[in-house]
Amino acid sequence: MEKRCMIYPIIFICVFILTSGFFWTQIDTIIRYIDNQTILINWSHIIENSHFIIYIFTKTDIESSRYMLSLLVQSQVTILAIVVSLSLVAMQLASSSYSSRVVDLLKNSPDFWILLIIYIVSIIIGVSILKLIQTNEINNFNLENYISNTYRFGIVAILILIPYIWNVLELMRPSTIIYKLSQKITAKRVLSIQYIGDNNDPIQPITDIIVKSLMRYDEGTVLIGLKTLSSRITTILDGRSLSGHEEIFLSEVFYHHISEIGFLAIQRNDQYASIQVIRNIEQVGLVAIKNNFRIASIEAVYSIRKVGLKAVEKGFEDVAIQAEISLSIMGFESIKQGLDQTTVQILHNLGSYLGLKEIERGIKDIAMVHSLKAIGLYSIEQGFKDPAQWSSYVLGILGIELVKHTDNKDSSQIPYNFYGQNFNGYKSDDMLVMVTISLMELGIRAIREIEQNVEFLNVIFQTILAIKGIGIRAIESGLEDIAVKTIQSITNICIESNKFSLGDEAIKMVQSLTDIGTDSIREGRENTTIILADCVTKIGINAIEEAQNIENIPTELLESIASNIGMLGIQAVEQRQVNVGINILRYLEALQIKAMDAGLNRLALKCKKYNNNLNEKVVLYSTRVYKGS
Repeated sequence: MEKRCMIYPIIFICVFILTSGFFWTQIDTIIRYIDNQTILINWSHIIENSHFIIYIFTKTDIESSRYMLSLLVQSQVTILAIVVSLSLVAMQLASSSYSSRVVDLLKNSPDFWILLIIYIVSIIIGVSILKLIQTNEINNFNLENYISNTYRFGIVAILILIPYIWNVLELMRPSTIIYKLSQKITAKRVLSIQYIGDNNDPIQPITDIIVKSLMRYDEGTVLIGLKTLSSRITTILDGRSLSGHEEIFLSEVFYHHISEIGFLAIQRNDQYASIQVIRNIEQVGLVAIKNNFRIASIEAVYSIRKVGLKAVEKGFEDVAIQAEISLSIMGFESIKQGLDQTTVQILHNLGSYLGLKEIERGIKDIAMVHSLKAIGLYSIEQGFKDPAQWSSYVLGILGIELVKHTDNKDSSQIPYNFYGQNFNGYKSDDMLVMVTISLMELGIRAIREIEQNVEFLNVIFQTILAIKGIGIRAIESGLEDIAVKTIQSITNICIESNKFSLGDEAIKMVQSLTDIGTDSIREGRENTTIILADCVTKIGINAIEEAQNIENIPTELLESIASNIGMLGIQAVEQRQVNVGINILRYLEALQIKAMDAGLNRLALKCKKYNNNLNEKVVLYSTRVYKGS
């Protein structure tokens, strides 16, 4: 029995004690003793009152007994009918306001049955005693006791109305209803249902209450319901062993219910409730991650993604940002728990779905870029390759999508002396710039960890591939300033790689820059091509400077750089971009001088060879132009 129901036996015991002749006889004796011991207080009126109480419950008149018992029985029948009717009406109102299953609360409430039993017993006793009363038996001691006990039952029946009404009013509160219904949410009960929403589904009644509260914009009840639901599910998941089938079914039931609540909240333009739905899914997801429930945690990710996508479609930026924050928190927790594949799923849903949808709808969520970068960096720090690689991949596809939705800008804004700068002069709130910077930072961090984990090479190349994709798409879209930023990012990664002996991998990195240059020449972006050639040259010069002695100089990389610069110059002149060729001549000359100073005669000769070939191309083109004019 619930603690609050203990008041009923207490009332019963107190009434029978306080109306017993023995009790008041003892009180009378104690009072007389005290009265004899003191002269300060006059106890005579208390003694008289005790005699009066004893007389009431021990002396009975036949006519008054018949009248009182008849009145008592009739009153109890009337009170019982009124109270039961009002209780049923109250439950009917509650069921129409919240859920039809609230009626079960009255059926299972001990208060209702205690009241009913006490009144029925009291009525039966009263009717029975009325039948036993006869004139010649009124002095019978047992009959006196029966009549007295009937009076006592009547007093109990009246007094218990006070706690009963209080408890029923408490029972009608939404928080109480939700709490009582939530006690039925157990793993055994959930797993026993045939399908979601059937009569045995313990989550459905609370879902009904939340839905109807949403319809009335009752935010308080919605919040209580969501917190109660998530609390019960986390209790089931926390420290419990579930089979794969049980985990799948439990996740399906819970996330179905709470996702439907989220969809309805968005449909009714209730952003506060939508945010609360996402936060409660996040709490369940975090517990699932901590207890290594992979399916439950991934289902939480899917649910947040679905609610977030609905919010983006409606233009609810705050809800979308909350979805991003929740997924990010889960991403960090999954890395902390060593669940790298769960982190991959989080990154995929965060960027490939939610991020792309935000960009499509014109929502520039800078925080998402920071989150993707932060998760990637944390993954590298913890030694996980796959999440870091996925972070680069997702940032790359976001960058390419951003290029599609970015207006063409004046290419004259490109700084020629930008090398070594951290994108100074550009808006820090430009999401596309932040994507490029984030990818650069991921690549640099992966290079610094390469000695501890060679597998981070995949992260580096995924990062460069992503930046390269953004750069090429930016060139094709006429966004030369963005293209320059991607060139600078790859340049900084390559310069960082010069501190390590990466061999062929370093050559592949430089080749990515050359690929951007080839595309730039094809699109006629002369300024971008000149800056790219300058960057590649600086990578070579830096490689020579980083080497402590001539044996450590990466000659293959340097020769590849010289070849790439020379070939870019020749391609540019062939495409009638002679200004590019002239600038590349200067870069080749600078690299040649540096090679000669370092004693790299072979590299110097190669630079001179390409310089001569390129110079011939420039002279030939200039001659043709002169003759044509």
